[in-house]
Amino acid sequence: SKHLPEGTTSGFLCHERRGRDGGGSRQAFDLVSLDGQSRATLADAAGPVTGHKVGKYHVQLEDMEKFTFPLLDDAVAAGAGGADRPPRVFLLDEIGKMEMNSGGFVTRVRALLTSPDPNLHVLGTIALKGEGFIAAAKKLPGVRVLEVNEGSRDAKAEEVLNMFLKALNADASDADGAASPEPPAKGRRWGPASASASASASASASTPPRRGRPAEGAAASTPAAGAEAPEPVFREVEGLRLRFDQPPPGEFSSVYIADP
Repeated sequence: SKHLPEGTTSGFLCHERRGRDGGGSRQAFDLVSLDGQSRATLADAAGPVTGHKVGKYHVQLEDMEKFTFPLLDDAVAAGAGGADRPPRVFLLDEIGKMEMNSGGFVTRVRALLTSPDPNLHVLGTIALKGEGFIAAAKKLPGVRVLEVNEGSRDAKAEEVLNMFLKALNADASDADGAASPEPPAKGRRWGPASASASASASASASTPPRRGRPAEGAAASTPAAGAEAPEPVFREVEGLRLRFDQPPPGEFSSVYIADP
């Protein structure tokens, strides 16, 4: 299998935890850094009770935030160097209902996906269904969403890997004889996601989408340099203060809760 070049990736993945030495029912979800050196519990059916629950799982919000916030903050801060920074990929697993309990997580992921750095590329998973930022993230300017299921995951993984290899200026044309898509236009980047990323950023997904549901992925690019977007519009809808972006013509519009 082909892989993203070593040293070009950072981020985290979500692993399920099962009982009976891994062969029993699903009990919890753990967040694991790409190097495998650190992890934190995202949610556990056994608790402790936190006041945040999705299905049978108690979301461990404090542990999740302590684990993800530094990684997200570092990725956004590194993008401040703009074109002077080398091409790199941040893996994000995932934008899902459990993570939506954290306003700080939403704020950081939004900053990541809208970074103006053309060398920062984001590969992540996102829930197939969901409101709020789950829906809004898919509509951010330049975001490309790929729906992945068990039947299509291998082909989609190959497509996404080649896409990111091109974005990293890596040579994918002679690997396994696979043709590669055209690279992003100059000044643009590929950004969130495929549900097929593995811990080693392999092109071949070895597990189906997690959390018992299909998953979607996306690849995004930032608006062209110098384009000026109109000021956002705020509206009150059913007691919620919503922000509607007004991107340049031809770009997607997004809407999300102004103060999640």
